[in-house]
Order: sequence, then structure tokens, then C-alpha cells
Amino acid sequence: MKTTNKIFNCTHKCMQPPLGALIEFAPSATLPETQSILYGNPQAVPSEKWFHEWLIGFIEGDGSFTVSKRGDLQFVITQGYQNIHVLYYIKMKLNLGRVVKQGVRTFRFVVQDEEGLKKIINFVNGWFVLPKTKRKLEKFIHAFNDHYCSSRPTGADSNKTDLLTVSPSRWGRAEPSLENAWIAGFTDAEGCFSISYVTTKKKFNIRYLVSQQDDLTFLKQVFAGIGAVEYNKRYNCYSFVIGDWSSSKKRPLNIDIVIEYFRINPLLTTKRNSYALWFYLQNQIFHTKMTPEKQASVRVLCKLINENGSGKEGQRPQALGDPSATESEGPKNL
Repeated sequence: MKTTNKIFNCTHKCMQPPLGALIEFAPSATLPETQSILYGNPQAVPSEKWFHEWLIGFIEGDGSFTVSKRGDLQFVITQGYQNIHVLYYIKMKLNLGRVVKQGVRTFRFVVQDEEGLKKIINFVNGWFVLPKTKRKLEKFIHAFNDHYCSSRPTGADSNKTDLLTVSPSRWGRAEPSLENAWIAGFTDAEGCFSISYVTTKKKFNIRYLVSQQDDLTFLKQVFAGIGAVEYNKRYNCYSFVIGDWSSSKKRPLNIDIVIEYFRINPLLTTKRNSYALWFYLQNQIFHTKMTPEKQASVRVLCKLINENGSGKEGQRPQALGDPSATESEGPKNL
């Protein structure tokens, strides 16, 4: 798979704030306002191509095509209550489906009608990258044909649905790369940012990783040979990891390519807050003098990275770096 990195000539001075990472989103916003709130201003609204690439990656991580024992079909994306805004955003962009509550803290974007399922299939058909999701889509298409096509009589007035077929890859030479949004969508679903202090080495370990049951070796090619794929036998999954130690003298750093990618391709879920804190802390570690007091403060904040930057239940997520945030809610001036 060929990848190009022409726009990612990053150096260790990639210190500008990540695009979209510090934007507060109001889950209660009305749908017409969603795009401008999500990106801060109307001019920053992504193209249809960007949204398509992002959603394909997001579905490959968190989407589900299911067939019940009775033969009922549905497409579902499940998210916690902090990410209900993303489900409504998807509903608005696709103009189909519904968002329903499932339990106290969980919501689902659901498509169950024939026309909606057909649109979803056509939206993703030929665009999936992972073998697992390709296999599931193929089975779902066969089930769709059996359910909606085979059981109907033929004839001019039967309103019969045409049989759907599995499309070959439509990516061509532009498969997931640093120049499209698939990685952003997949990271919103399956990604993680972490910084840990390893006491035995007296160093910080700064990492970006994504995990899946499928082999993610292709991501190493996407990231220009940087990173490694690890297999976890206990959980039967693979993780693609890009990382640096705080003592690294290598320039540019491995994580610079990650920072530059997400500067251009913002995350849409609450992981944008995790990324914002991760970005802030790696900047403190690599680009400022690390005193014992600062190290202690950084170690405390590192534990907050994957709390998703969301407030308590019933409150709006607090954007990191928001001037209105209290001292305990955002990064301190270390």
C-alpha cells in the first residue's frame, strides 16, 4: 500500500494547539448548529469527503451490522452519553436513522428500515479496510438480499428492491493515509493517548495507540514506518503503538507525526479532550525545563488523560484550556 506524507514534514517544534481539540461542544445544541459548534466556525466545517472518510473509520471501530435470530436487520453505533452529540451529528449528516437511549449512560444510533439500511450499505460498500468488517458487511448484504429481495414477488407493481452486491475496494491508491480522515475516525472509536511515568527508568513514556482484533500492521506503513504492532494474547487483540521516551534525543520525535496528523484531522468524540491534555503534557515534557515540582504535577495530570475531559453527569464537557474553567478542571501552568 503506497502512502504519501508530503504535508507532514514536521519537526520537534510541532507545538501549535491541535485543531478542534480545545473546542467545547454542547450536547444540547440544535442540529442545524451542530457543524459550526463542532468546529468552532462555519468556515471550518469539513467537506463531504472528509466526513465520509472519518465515518468509515469510526464505523470500522464502533459500528455494528447485526441480524437477529428472527432475521431482523439493523445497523447500530453505540456511544456513552458524553458522545451523544456525535450520534446526532451522524444522523444529521446521513439524514436517516434515530438516536435512542439504552440504559442510564448509553445511547445508540440505529437504522432498521429498508431504505435506511440500503443507504448505509451503499455508504460503506467498498470502503472498509479491516478484514473483519469486510466479512461482516458481506454477510449482512446477503442477509439483506434474503430478507428484502428474495421473498418478494416479481412484477411491475411489486416495488422489488434490487439485489445488492459486495463492491471491490474503492480506495484505489488513496487507502487510509495521513492525507485523509480514516485514522481520525478509527481513533475516535478505538484510539488511546497515554503518558506514564516508569519509576524504574525515571522516564515518561508517551504513547499513541489503537487496538483491534484485526492485525494492524498496515498502520505502520501509513505512518511512514514509524510505530510497532503488539499482540496481546490474553485479550486476543492487536495494538498499533507509536511512542517516545522523555529522554529521547531523536529529532523529529516519533509522536510528531501523530501531532501533525491530528492538527489537521480533529477528533470529534470526547477523545479530543484526552488528546488535548496529552498534547499539552508532552509539550511540557519535551519543550520546557522539568523541575522536580513540575514532574510531580505532570505525573498527576497524566492520570487524567483518559477520563475524556468530560464533566459530571448532567454537565456539559469542559473544554481543556477554556478560560472559564476552574483551576482544577484544566491544565495548570506548570
